[in-house]
Amino acid sequence: MAEIGAEQCPIAPDAIVPGEVDPKRFDPVCLAMQEPQYSALEVRDLIGRIAASRTPCLSIMNMPLPPFLGKIVALKDKTAALVFAEPNLWRQYDLATM
Repeated sequence: MAEIGAEQCPIAPDAIVPGEVDPKRFDPVCLAMQEPQYSALEVRDLIGRIAASRTPCLSIMNMPLPPFLGKIVALKDKTAALVFAEPNLWRQYDLATM
């Protein structure tokens, strides 16, 4: 296992709490959280601001997000509601930015 600390990064990491993030400062935005964490109020607000900014966004998860699940013909509409804590959160995104 390799351990990488902030002192080894050529650019210092910048940590910001969700409520203070301005999505327009980033291109692209990368979301790397476990799906239940998207239920937190500040995170849901941040997701909405990212979607509204139309900043390109990459969400790293172990399954397709609800808008993409709907494109899989074999899955019924209720699938996202059964496996995501916040399935409607992702409907505000323009899929062209993801």
